[in-house]
Amino acid sequence: MKKLLAQGLITLLALLAINHSLSAQSIVGAWKRTAIITTYSDGKTTDVMADLTKAMPCTADIVYVFEANGNLSMRIPKGCPIPAVLSTWKLNGSTLTTSMKDLTNTDQVSISGNTMTTTHAYSPQDKYVPKGAQSMKIIYKRD
Repeated sequence: MKKLLAQGLITLLALLAINHSLSAQSIVGAWKRTAIITTYSDGKTTDVMADLTKAMPCTADIVYVFEANGNLSMRIPKGCPIPAVLSTWKLNGSTLTTSMKDLTNTDQVSISGNTMTTTHAYSPQDKYVPKGAQSMKIIYKRD
């Protein structure tokens, strides 16, 4: 009987640990973008975050909020000329789909600790593709 109780307790603790681990890896929450890395067909990569921040410093303080109800909103610093955009998100395994008006993006996402990385592979269906770009990786830190 003691052995059975001990096994049950170990199983319960293992399940709680797994649940905590999955909860800690949730996309739900507030995130700040820290890098925008474009990979080109010739293999070169460029992180445009520094140039973007230099041209428009307020963009470094934009917070992206993934809400549990599937809404994706932005907290824009006061005086920043970027329009706040409300969109929706859906996560299916490691595939993140975001939609707003007539634009839908499908990216691969990974979360490790307080870092989230989304990777978008450009396709002919994409409306906005930088010349020669193959993919774009965006890195976020939990805010």
